[in-house]
Amino acid sequence: MKIKHIKMKTGERLPMLLLDNGVPDFWVTLFVSKTLRAQAQNTIEHALTSLRHFRSWEEYNERDLPAEFRSGRFLSDGDIQSIADHCAYQVKAFEKWATKAKRGSSVSVANLLAMKAPVPLKTVQFDTQYNRLTTVTNYLSFVAETVCRVRSDQRNTQPQIEQMKKKLLGSEHFTSFQIKHIFPDPEGFSSEEIHQRELAAKEPGKVLVIAVYSQPEDMPR
Repeated sequence: MKIKHIKMKTGERLPMLLLDNGVPDFWVTLFVSKTLRAQAQNTIEHALTSLRHFRSWEEYNERDLPAEFRSGRFLSDGDIQSIADHCAYQVKAFEKWATKAKRGSSVSVANLLAMKAPVPLKTVQFDTQYNRLTTVTNYLSFVAETVCRVRSDQRNTQPQIEQMKKKLLGSEHFTSFQIKHIFPDPEGFSSEEIHQRELAAKEPGKVLVIAVYSQPEDMPR
């Protein structure tokens, strides 16, 4: 998949995510058209970059989430954690690893992520992971709400969609494998303090530890 600027009949140039056959990705294009069309091109491009990375998760895992949502099946806790972890990986590092690991094998990425890599995959900064997962959450919520409109039990599916959205943005999912994170409740700290603490946690040889604190005074100093 690649991102390309397409010139519309009106003369507008719109960034689009194209599949390998050159056809625009249907759901990503619909999401951008409906929710991001009025945004600056740079904003749209950043969103498309995040969604391209997410779509690689779908492809490697052989998942069709719009079809699953249409049938009333939403993300499991394991899916949500896997997506959050995927958003932490550097794109090239993940693609290189997944391609090599899957060569001559039908192993899914869900299983690949559970394998012990000799060297931890390179990850992005917390802010990048958060922005990616926020975009993915908005996209998945849009897709789920759109496909479920034709269901007779639409009222019953809406709470499930809201719960999925809430879990996707849960603070316990913002992790990376080679970093020790002590991640407090965002409401208890400023974004700058969270960022500084996250940077301070990047000490060589640390293991993954997750701690969520509801109040600033609970945070170890």
